Amino acid sequence: MVRIVLVLILGVLMASCASAGQRYTWQDIKQEVGPTVPKPAKEAYLKVYTKEEEVNDGGYLWVRGLRYNIFSDNGKLIESVRNDNTPNTFTLSPGKYVIVPLGSRQYKNEIIGAILEPGKMTEVHMMGG
Repeated sequence: MVRIVLVLILGVLMASCASAGQRYTWQDIKQEVGPTVPKPAKEAYLKVYTKEEEVNDGGYLWVRGLRYNIFSDNGKLIESVRNDNTPNTFTLSPGKYVIVPLGSRQYKNEIIGAILEPGKMTEVHMMGG
């Protein structure tokens, strides 16, 4: 009788040890946990500061920011900014943009390239703005 009990105990111990050598892979999991991975931002932000200039409108003097256009890197006009106040903020797709001041020829050397990264603000200061 003692021998039968010992054999049963030994059998149970051996069976439990057999599962200890089994391997598990990622495909065996029942539930996955971990930190939440944020979704990549699909928008970028551009803030343009410009020099303010005085405008004489038939005896009425007022101040406005420099007018400018924003182009995509392949030359497509994205925004034409009249700019009655400065700065202006734009929500755009990430990428490369060209900001071109309008008006006097003195501004032609102020063409600026801006690189916009997802979820980030890029600031441009034109003509000391």
